Amino acid sequence: MTTLARLLAFVQKTLEANSLCKNVMILEAVEFAPEQFRLKVRSDLGSGIKFQAYIYANRGYIDYGYQVFGGITLLRWDNKEEFFSIATFPHHHHNLDAEVVASSLSGQPENDLPQVLDWIAQHFDQIREANKREKR
Repeated sequence: MTTLARLLAFVQKTLEANSLCKNVMILEAVEFAPEQFRLKVRSDLGSGIKFQAYIYANRGYIDYGYQVFGGITLLRWDNKEEFFSIATFPHHHHNLDAEVVASSLSGQPENDLPQVLDWIAQHFDQIREANKREKR
């Protein structure tokens, strides 16, 4: 089991240590019970683009959403139970082409967040271009 304090510290430190992430802000940290909480942390990626991590924990189950957005949501990884035909259900990825595809995330933030940030770093030029197209 993880606690709000432990997970919040991990997310904040991971974002602060990432060279793309600037101005890390805790938007929400709410504990409903010792094993039930949610958090939302956001950072600037530059070029008017932001990254947000949302995590809801309830007795060991993790519900997550990691998104990159400018004027609109450009990318998202989450485990909302809505795309039953995806091989990695409930884990899925909304990509830059507005397609919903399989995701390698597991619902374990300690593994998933670094993986998402690596993907963003590798594709940041494409993300920036997609954001520019959306502003036109």
